[in-house]
Amino acid sequence: MIANISPSIKCIEDTLNTLKYANRAKNIKVTIKQNVQEVGYHIEKYDEVIKKLKEEVEELKDKLNKQVILPSIKLKINKILL
Repeated sequence: MIANISPSIKCIEDTLNTLKYANRAKNIKVTIKQNVQEVGYHIEKYDEVIKKLKEEVEELKDKLNKQVILPSIKLKINKILL
């Protein structure tokens, strides 16, 4: 870090603040920690879980589409019969 200070008495407040900040910044320590998590499954197991979830999503979409289609068909039949 480079701290730019002025020898002028007019800037004494800014100079002191800069020096205080530089001193605090000098004392900052950086520690590196590796982010490692234990996994309960092997990667292949996750592939299976994802596949099952995608199948479930498709089944639910089909059910939802059937629920939406059936009322519209009933409505059309009712209109025809009336």
